[in-house]
Amino acid sequence: MCNLLIEEWCPILGIDGAQVALDTVKTLMLERFDPDLVDAKFMPEGSTTAPDWLHTMIHDAFWRSVIYELSEKHPRCLLLNCAIQTISEAGYQAEITSATTASTYFNVYRNVLLETLKKLNAADEASFYEVFADIEKICAQNEHMYLFSQALFKELLATDPVANYPLRRVMDELEKSVARNHNKPEILTSMNVLLAGLPVYGNEVSTAVASIKRNRLLSPGDAVALYNAYQSATPPSVEHLRDIEIIDFFLYAVFLPKDEGTRVGLSASAGGLRPEIREKYLWLLAHIVSSTPSKSTESLNGQALLHPELDTNRTFQYLQELTQLLPSKPTADDLARVTGTVLEKYIDIPILSAAVIVWLRYVLRDDHYHYYETYFRVTEVPLPHLLLEEIAHRHQGLQHRVFVAFKESYEASIQTLGAELMTALQKSILDRMIYLMQLGFAIPVLKYVKQRQDKVDESLTVHFARKILEMVTTPYSPTVVAIFLEILKPIAKTVIDSSEHHMLLTGFIDDIIDNDSAMFAAGETMDAQAIEIARAIESALPASGAF
Repeated sequence: MCNLLIEEWCPILGIDGAQVALDTVKTLMLERFDPDLVDAKFMPEGSTTAPDWLHTMIHDAFWRSVIYELSEKHPRCLLLNCAIQTISEAGYQAEITSATTASTYFNVYRNVLLETLKKLNAADEASFYEVFADIEKICAQNEHMYLFSQALFKELLATDPVANYPLRRVMDELEKSVARNHNKPEILTSMNVLLAGLPVYGNEVSTAVASIKRNRLLSPGDAVALYNAYQSATPPSVEHLRDIEIIDFFLYAVFLPKDEGTRVGLSASAGGLRPEIREKYLWLLAHIVSSTPSKSTESLNGQALLHPELDTNRTFQYLQELTQLLPSKPTADDLARVTGTVLEKYIDIPILSAAVIVWLRYVLRDDHYHYYETYFRVTEVPLPHLLLEEIAHRHQGLQHRVFVAFKESYEASIQTLGAELMTALQKSILDRMIYLMQLGFAIPVLKYVKQRQDKVDESLTVHFARKILEMVTTPYSPTVVAIFLEILKPIAKTVIDSSEHHMLLTGFIDDIIDNDSAMFAAGETMDAQAIEIARAIESALPASGAF
């Protein structure tokens, strides 16, 4: 009867009978799987040897997917744990990043983590968060996975600080992810203090760091305690403070006015800081980003550190000058003066550019985006946007922060501008985002435009699509093309308002449908789903003679 249904009736109805049968089996297994009965039959007396039939099953993608889902529901099942280990040994580590049982066997966890870290070598600023999502899955499932992975990253950093420095960002992002998604601040703080090589209790540095991380607040008391510790005769390692979140707290504290800091939920009280306290904030920030610790010849254990004060003092001086240069309520003349000075003297130093981004974000959104109401002109690119572009050009690591600044303005509702001017402003911001794409920051921009597509006027997405068509060229990135096709699909007819755009779009679609390997980066081609979307767009386009 089953053969009759699958082989004869389903094809008549246009149904994939084999897939229906497999899906039915999978549903029944997920509903009725009994881990105790399975272990009793196939893993007697706690055996760790996989049954022979399991080795055949794991080479089928369908059955691997069933095993992954079952392992999530039954993490203590011996057979499923054994299956996960066998799958890892067979070379499918990349598939099991989210399997809870990946941490049950150390070899499985190690292999999965190493395979994921290999992807980090090829990641740039635009693709970092895609790779990090996989790292997050395997390192943040529970306390012991988090602690082991962070300890491993720390050891790798100590072994080769220069080559492995990207792991510093992974560690910071992982910590932020755990703090955001798991409500265990005390445990997280204690683990991080231990990982930093500090005692959990009774140490002024660990106490201050724990207070800052726990309260998300950079208080003057904590800053003074840290300042005194790092100005002492035997200062602790500066690595204890080399944390992106802590650095951001310093930036916001110094370069945001008091009321704006309160609005964004941080202890950013530049306007309320006494001058002597502000100086300590600035010195600590300069010390964090500038000093290169080396082991003291007087300390056998390397705990006492000497710092090249020249670098710290020079950065400290620049930060002092920058705080005096950036006004909280700049006029057009102020902005022109500041921009010239920043470009001439400060922009090449990353921490100073990061500070300028903090200040520019405040300037643009201050008083309900009053800057645009006062100074925006359709024929001109806003000066803050040009300065943000230049920072993105010079500092790849700051492109994400520049992108955040553009997104804030793009999503702003500025009633005083009126619909026409608001649309013109948004088109101008999209042009800035397209420049980020030209710098290599393509995937985040495309994903954002796709995400906002249904929330904005269609003319904005059409404007964006036309600009992309005018600049896109081979070799194509399959990932970029796939997202762009999703954007194009509902607006393709509107995009081709001229013979020029019709030719650009049809040429692009033809390239994708041909799927010639010469059109793509080495070894890459389009997947079937993207090609189907391209064909759907092609069939909906009018002939070129319509123009």
